Amino acid sequence: MTGYLTTGARFSQTFCLIYITPCVPTNVSIHYNLSTARVMWNTARGAASYSVQAVSDRNLTVACNTSNTHCSLTALQCSHTYSITVMTQSLACNNTVSSAPYQPCPPTNVSAEVLCESDEVKISWQEASGAESFLVTVSGSDGFVKTYSTNQALLRASLPCGQDFNVTVRGQGSMCNGIPSSPTFFKTAPCIPRGLATDAECGFDVGSVSWQPTDGAETYIAVATGLDGHTHRCISNTASCTWSDLHCGEEYSVVVRAKSNNCTSLPSNSSIIHMGMILTNENKKFAQVKETLSDHCFFPDPCAPQNLSATVNCDMKVVSLSWDASSGAKMYTVYAEAGNKSVSLNTNMTTASFTGFTLSSNLSLYVFILGPCKPIGVSASQDCLTSIAVVTWQPSNGSDVYTATMQTDTGVSKMCMSDTNQCSFLDLMCGQNFSVSVTASNQQCDVTAGPATSLVPSWPLKFNSIPCPPQNVSTQVDCSSNDLTVSWEAIGDADHFLVSLAAENGESELCNTTNTVCFSSNATCGKTFTVQVTSVREHCRSVHSQTQSIQSEPCPPTDVRVNAACEHHRAVVSWTPSPGAETYHVVAEAADGHTHTCNTSSTNCSLSELHCDEQYTVFVTAGHENCSSKASQNVTLNTGICFRT
Repeated sequence: MTGYLTTGARFSQTFCLIYITPCVPTNVSIHYNLSTARVMWNTARGAASYSVQAVSDRNLTVACNTSNTHCSLTALQCSHTYSITVMTQSLACNNTVSSAPYQPCPPTNVSAEVLCESDEVKISWQEASGAESFLVTVSGSDGFVKTYSTNQALLRASLPCGQDFNVTVRGQGSMCNGIPSSPTFFKTAPCIPRGLATDAECGFDVGSVSWQPTDGAETYIAVATGLDGHTHRCISNTASCTWSDLHCGEEYSVVVRAKSNNCTSLPSNSSIIHMGMILTNENKKFAQVKETLSDHCFFPDPCAPQNLSATVNCDMKVVSLSWDASSGAKMYTVYAEAGNKSVSLNTNMTTASFTGFTLSSNLSLYVFILGPCKPIGVSASQDCLTSIAVVTWQPSNGSDVYTATMQTDTGVSKMCMSDTNQCSFLDLMCGQNFSVSVTASNQQCDVTAGPATSLVPSWPLKFNSIPCPPQNVSTQVDCSSNDLTVSWEAIGDADHFLVSLAAENGESELCNTTNTVCFSSNATCGKTFTVQVTSVREHCRSVHSQTQSIQSEPCPPTDVRVNAACEHHRAVVSWTPSPGAETYHVVAEAADGHTHTCNTSSTNCSLSELHCDEQYTVFVTAGHENCSSKASQNVTLNTGICFRT
């Protein structure tokens, strides 16, 4: 049908002629949802009802009938491309469009290979027909959820250690996503043991190590390696191990690995066990009496007992020894040696007697002070919320007071004194590596300078303070792919970082990484995400960083409509608001390439000075300060013929 606009005037006047073909359904569009496709079109004038037919590239046909301007096609086959025709039943007119391939088929044979010597998992699957790319969703037992996007059938992902996970894969088509695959379950490698503390029992060949339990561990393997390379292994299902055959005078480096059914973790940081004193000429006499000291550690004291005096009772064949008391001394060891015979005894008196020696022999007598024992069982822990660190140890014999010292790699130190077996430290700097030692002391004599302190330090223990919150968090959006990037600056040491992106509708994503950058692929359009970054070190999390926000690409405008005002060479374009949009840009492009545009912050815009007898393709894009959306679906505008009367 042809329509004319005229004013009926006799003088020369320019008119517009608009072509109308009402019998053909126009602006046919397709919207996919799971196994259905909703087909929509504009009303065809004179049509009482419509018939919609979809024919796949494999000659499968699906149809529906309706008196409305929309109809839903059901039971569509995944990965097929359909040619969709909308026909008027009262008139012999139709309009055919070709759809993009329908929903991709679900991927199959999804498998996960845990790489035990790292924090990575290799996920693979058999490609699905109709998929242009894939969405891989990994969910962990501790609430970890992350979705990755890839155009390959293989993905390597860094995941938290010691957790149970399931993974699903779905294909992405040009129009919609497929349904997810069946879940595949796996468990990441156990976490590396941390917080090692070593002990050595005085006078025995026993050494032990303890550590903090780790996620994912079923058993632990502890290995003590001597300086000459010989090793001692211990397997335990608890967080400690003890050896009873370590060599006297040896220094051992101890590492612990966690083990699960199919994986062994990387080794922990090493800790040292010192087994007794290495024999030298200076401590030879001390070493010879070691076996008599069942409940003391024996340390030669710089303040030796003074004024030793020996007497012999020839009738009783008794040798007696006396000496001046050493201030603060609680116990003495007396050692007597003649030829191949030696005897030792412990006493809290200042006299000792020996029998059984031949009186004609040369008798050597020694007196030692039993100093305080080296503190053992030193451990340190920190409350993640209050930052208070507590150092504990086992009480040692001969000790009056203890001094706990925490020192950083840069030399900053804190001290705490206690007469019990624990000390507390407040306000430790975050993100620091501390060396913790405990020194036992008692008051001994000093013949030249008066009272002095005999100090016996423990072996040092490594301790890490709580992590510092990340600083200088920045966000960026890639408008072409809608990928979000979050980066930050790490302050101090951290094991890994947690990045949360939360949208206002509750949609959220968590990124777990050892790097200082995190990528989120294919973010939903039109969303504003709140971003927070947290540092994690051992079992502690920092306070989160300062909150940032990031906007994804605006969604393309929908339901674009054009109303022409031919006599004024204008057309008004309107549309439905787009989530995330602040402004809109409207373009009308003619076949010869010339364009007309308008910009607005509302949902309609007027195009002016349109040419007569042109066919324009009209589309709308949405924008905000960082991005412009993809274009809306095209709408065709035909302007009328210009003529004079």
